[in-house]
Amino acid sequence: MSKLLRSVTTLLFLLCAGGFSSAQAEQVIAAETETPAATARIKRLAIQVPNLDQGIAFFQDVLGFSLDMSFTLPPGADPYLPLVFNIEHQQPLRLALFSTSSEPRGLFLLEMPGMRVPDAAEPVQMTTVIETTDLAGIQKRAEEAGYWTAEPQSGETPDGGSFSEMMVVGPASLRVLVFQYH
Repeated sequence: MSKLLRSVTTLLFLLCAGGFSSAQAEQVIAAETETPAATARIKRLAIQVPNLDQGIAFFQDVLGFSLDMSFTLPPGADPYLPLVFNIEHQQPLRLALFSTSSEPRGLFLLEMPGMRVPDAAEPVQMTTVIETTDLAGIQKRAEEAGYWTAEPQSGETPDGGSFSEMMVVGPASLRVLVFQYH
């Protein structure tokens, strides 16, 4: 969607939603179109897992990611992983990189044996959201693999598009929201 069309759509949505004056809506649009974040993009999602083989099977066989590589780093080989994950790097680290059709190497798994696995009932700090064209297929594969899935829900986006989404809880209580536009 072009920047101008998105701005007009946003303006109409804000005005129709009520509670916004035209001046307030114009300020929101100005902030939306001038934000420095428009130059940034998410490069990669990095996730710790207690068992790399289970993580690979979940992301590859259930969710449909393509495994690019799986490898082991010797102790001290990467100066940033200990800093990013707040870990000691005294032993080898097992890693895996995945791609999708539109995001090369957009997912990175780091094995952390013995890590604390959150209870499924605990609130979570972050959830991974993926977009798919095959929500029903992911639901079927997840359930066949023994993972919990929430009943898919459908809705409408603010710009009038329709979608369906569902939650899958994978290995180590990893929550993934699976999203499909219609």
